[in-house]
Amino acid sequence: MATAAVPATAVGATAAPAAVPLRDHLGSISVEPCLASVLTAIAAAVEEVAAAVRTGLTRKCATFNAFGDEQLEIDVIADEIIVRHLRTSTSAVCVASSEERPIPFPITPIPPPAAAVDAAGAPPSYGVAYDPLDGSSVIGSNFAVGSLFAIFPGDTLTGPSLTGRDAVASVLVTYGPRTMLYIALRGVAGVAEALLVPAGGSSGGPKGGWSVLRVLHGWEPTKRLFAPGNLRATGNHPGYRRLVDSWLDARYTLRYTGALVADVVNLLIAGGGVFCNATSAEAPAKLRLLHELIAVGLVVESAGGVASTGGGALLDVPIAHAEVRCAVCVGGEEQVRRYDEWVGPAATSATKR
Repeated sequence: MATAAVPATAVGATAAPAAVPLRDHLGSISVEPCLASVLTAIAAAVEEVAAAVRTGLTRKCATFNAFGDEQLEIDVIADEIIVRHLRTSTSAVCVASSEERPIPFPITPIPPPAAAVDAAGAPPSYGVAYDPLDGSSVIGSNFAVGSLFAIFPGDTLTGPSLTGRDAVASVLVTYGPRTMLYIALRGVAGVAEALLVPAGGSSGGPKGGWSVLRVLHGWEPTKRLFAPGNLRATGNHPGYRRLVDSWLDARYTLRYTGALVADVVNLLIAGGGVFCNATSAEAPAKLRLLHELIAVGLVVESAGGVASTGGGALLDVPIAHAEVRCAVCVGGEEQVRRYDEWVGPAATSATKR
């Protein structure tokens, strides 16, 4: 497994090595050039989305996405920004799927591609699945929110033989007091943490931009932090109720905001803890495999944690269609093992509404 150029630090350490520009970091670990262009296009889109989040409207806009979720104006704005950058900031993306428009749709580069050519003579191409703005239910109260991206090789994002193991990279984004990227690459140990530095900022020089601060690696197996989602399921799922009670009895510290990205990143930075979103008959699965959970699973595994549905590894679930949803638990090995045992596969079937 490759190692990143920025020295790895203990997760949660306050000291960080000298910042490295994002492009330089990707080049130093020999990321395939077209994939690097996709990652920098996402970073460019995130920079614009961050500005929109700071100044955008959070009111409902009387429209619904394909899943039936009512949209906020900022949801639509963020989605439009990301699609524009996938078309104009890279020539290596050929298909995309968003939580706002889940059926995979073609991406036509503007201008047409003049990309690097691989050994077979054709430019590599990628598909990007993403949630443009996660946590919009808490954005009105100024909580941290985020975006999630999973990048796949080729032009296919769904199919019975496709799983999260096929993803070559994922990106988690948090928009809060700072705008941060967390980048995981298949086969590369650790998760690169990058900071968006405003123009004139001390870390990025007069032009600002993205600086990789450190590489996060290491997930304590039993760190006593927990973020239990979908707590309504404890009302009729005895195993989930037992699990939550066991964390309380063990004096775990609650770290939960209701925004998936923020909650997972909090544990990533702390170097351990457990996030879960269990399901029951009355509280079915809400989190989408393609647009949310694959990105989370790759980041957590790259950092040394474990990601499960309760019935098996999260990244092994087939992406049969864009609407697959499932339960999830990410954390230390022992914590996830207990989730699998007490909550289990009965509540983890992928669903299509």
